[in-house]
Order: sequence, then structure tokens, then C-alpha cells
Amino acid sequence: MAKKILVVDDEKGIRDLQKRVLSNHDVATAENGQRALDYLDNHTIDLLIIDCDMPELNGPSAIKALKEKGANYPIVLITTYSAEEITEKHGKVPYDYHFTKEILQNPSNYRQKIEDILKQ
Repeated sequence: MAKKILVVDDEKGIRDLQKRVLSNHDVATAENGQRALDYLDNHTIDLLIIDCDMPELNGPSAIKALKEKGANYPIVLITTYSAEEITEKHGKVPYDYHFTKEILQNPSNYRQKIEDILKQ
């Protein structure tokens, strides 16, 4: 059964790639954290996949705002940074899963990891 996924990244190519890789689901996209917050004011999702560094509102700030609003879906932070670098730069960020963007170089592996998350 198709799940509703929101992919948030300021790079259109990354958004488009994820939309293709996850095409068996209903994938919406947003180009920054503020657009994601606006979208989530009016839509429900099963999974959020969000980048770290974006203009207007970065991923960690958007995640913190969503958790304050009671977000109860899994959140994947996908970035070029390690988990340690994210904590150093942004403090504790309440995401559920962390992937580096290198995972997108192996689309089938990435798709399987997302499927596994959605099954939990």
C-alpha cells in the first residue's frame, strides 16, 4: 500500500531523484523547511525525509518545530554531515534516522531502507 512521503531538499535534482526512487509511494516535495511546515499544516504524511542545510528554514529547525507541534511520523535526516557534525552545529535534533546523501548513489539500497522504515 502506498504511503505518503514528504521529501524536503533545496536541490531540485535530489528531490526529483527521491521522487523517482520512491515512485511506488505518494511523494510530495518542498524546497525548504518553511515550505515543509506550510505543507504539513494542511496535509498528513507517513514519513518525512529532510535535508539539513537549506535556505529560509533549515532541516534541524524544521524538525524541532514539527516535534513541538506533535509530529508522530518517522523523520529521516539526509545530509552530507555525520550525526556528530549535526549535533555540533545544531544541538540535539529529534530525528529518527540519519543517512548521508551518499546513499542516494545506490537507489535500490536507499529504497529498501525507506521501505524498512515504513514497515515499522
